[in-house]
Amino acid sequence: MVRIEAVLRRTASRCGKLTFTGLTIKPAKGEAQVDGAPLELTNFEFRLLHMFMQHPGQILSRTQILDTIYENNEKAVTERTIDVHIKNLREKIKEKTPKDYIQTVRGMGYKFAAN
Repeated sequence: MVRIEAVLRRTASRCGKLTFTGLTIKPAKGEAQVDGAPLELTNFEFRLLHMFMQHPGQILSRTQILDTIYENNEKAVTERTIDVHIKNLREKIKEKTPKDYIQTVRGMGYKFAAN
């Protein structure tokens, strides 16, 4: 059993799979799941979720998110655009589980609650 767990850990780290309390994202495959049920996300929602899961518990400002998600200033976007993406992402996750993974930190930004 210990060997199997070790192999799973190594494999997960190679494909970049991230899992936190039922929420799983596989960046190499472009897949996200909640308790095994697939999440249908837009490209921006997927990138946003991946960013949050890479920084669990860390507060991310709207500016940080904009700089990462819209790397090349693809469109003229505002900080409120991020709010809409986060709202949509929260709704899609809430359809599968009552857990509140993405929390608003008033006056600072958002953070991913890993536990």
